[in-house]
Amino acid sequence: MKFTFRKFPVRESQAFPGKNSVLRPVIPVTLIHPNHPEKRVTLHCAIDSGSDHCLFPTSIATVLGLYRVESGPTWVWAGAEDTTLVAYLHSIILEIEGHQWECSALFSHGVNHAPYGILGLEGFFDRFNIQIDYKSGTMDITPNT
Repeated sequence: MKFTFRKFPVRESQAFPGKNSVLRPVIPVTLIHPNHPEKRVTLHCAIDSGSDHCLFPTSIATVLGLYRVESGPTWVWAGAEDTTLVAYLHSIILEIEGHQWECSALFSHGVNHAPYGILGLEGFFDRFNIQIDYKSGTMDITPNT
């Protein structure tokens, strides 16, 4: 499966001198309720080798019908800038271009503001070979055999 990076607006800053946008490795992913496959939502997700797990906003869990998000096992860890992130683990199904797999994903109120979900090592990188060519802004993603 071939994808191209997506352009996101940024404010010019020390991190982005002279820029008003950046390219990021973001792809469309469908999240599916494991017991009710008719409950599904597609959102863009960043491919993040620095993230141990897949992480999504709790607002997406509600759309999927996971109304008791906080009933899942609670995970707490330190985030950037001395923040704490609380997330809840749930089993869902992920789908990319017809490839489906079960994933233990984290849902957090702390990322409800984020413009996309996160595809991490457990649940994504352990399922696919990912080749990223930053210079050309392309990604090639193939299922592990």
